[in-house]
Amino acid sequence: NFLISARISDPIRRLDQSVKALEGGQEVDIEVGGCYEVQHLSRSVRSMVSTMRHLMDDIIQQEAQKRRSELEVLQSQINPHFLYNTLDAIKWMIMDGNREEAVWMVNTLSRYLRQSITRGPGVIPLSEELEVSGTYLVIMGKRFKDRFSVSCDVEEEAKGYVLPKLLLQPLLENALLHGLLYCDKPEAELTVRGWVSQGQLYIEVEDNGAGMSEERCQALETGGSGYGVSNVRKRVMLFSGGKGAFHVSSREGMGTCVTIQLPALTEKD
Repeated sequence: NFLISARISDPIRRLDQSVKALEGGQEVDIEVGGCYEVQHLSRSVRSMVSTMRHLMDDIIQQEAQKRRSELEVLQSQINPHFLYNTLDAIKWMIMDGNREEAVWMVNTLSRYLRQSITRGPGVIPLSEELEVSGTYLVIMGKRFKDRFSVSCDVEEEAKGYVLPKLLLQPLLENALLHGLLYCDKPEAELTVRGWVSQGQLYIEVEDNGAGMSEERCQALETGGSGYGVSNVRKRVMLFSGGKGAFHVSSREGMGTCVTIQLPALTEKD
């Protein structure tokens, strides 16, 4: 009686243990054994697990595609915003008779567009992002008669990690237009920093301009104010799966610092 009952109960016990392991998130191969009824139940559980795994893979792929699409939409909103301002500056150069400057600006803008738009992937290494940002700052320097200086302090290791394309430009534009160019400081300075710590990529854009109130900082961090900054914050969260960080610190009359935290990922990752 003991042997007969064991032949029946042991496969059921093993099946129960496998199901509990699955509930705990472990990868388990369902064993098929025992009497006909237990074998049928085991095959049904195995088929159900296989179907669930395929469904989970489909959901993961769909979510990844959704994030990529949202990133592309947000990214596409940046270029027209910058293009409008630059083309407006070129128009005034031509109207003022500064044709050589206008030609130079058009050529530089063309180079910027090749760098920022024609490349396919939605993420690029920080080194390329800095190159695109450098071209942007050259254009802005020309527009505003070199009324600001720029310094870049980025670790060599950090330059190999990727981030969403054109992530820095809205931050640089905000720092210039709202922080530096319309304040009375004789030395307007813009600083870009980048480093890696504990598997995270950190990027800072800091200015010594007008600054802002704590309430304004909180509004920018939560996405309640500022089109360009809100766009950046959304892309940071999409790219990082909600695990990134976007922080704004500022003191009125002293300047503003925006810090971005992203997972340190290579193009292969």
